This record gives sequence, structure tokens and C-alpha cells, in this order.
Amino acid sequence: MLGPRRIVGVDINATHHKSATSGVVTAVATAITLGKTLCSYNVEITNENGERTCTARITCLILAERK
Repeated sequence: MLGPRRIVGVDINATHHKSATSGVVTAVATAITLGKTLCSYNVEITNENGERTCTARITCLILAERK
């Protein structure tokens, strides 16, 4: 069994398509790649009308427990 791990963001890129000044926004993250030490996700953010307000990609580094 693996011990506790720390996750750190190493890259984030976002394109804002339109503003959302009120109401509810929803973000859905979809894994692009899930490796042992590196993971990337595509994130789509939409407003309550289903219109995309932002598209982002984030890459995270998974660090092993320090001894």
C-alpha cells in the first residue's frame, strides 16, 4: 500500500471564452493521462445556460512521501 502523497501543479493553461458575472458555473475535469507521477486533466467550465465560459488544462506532479 502506498503512503500519503503530495500533489503539486506544474502547469496550467486557461482560455476564457466569456464572462460569468452571476449565476452558477460548473467545472468538469476529464483525465487526459493518469501516470504514476504525472497526471493531466482537461477542465471545461460552463454557465447555467450550458455555454462554455472557460477551457483549461492542468498538469499535476505526484510526489512520493518524504522519509
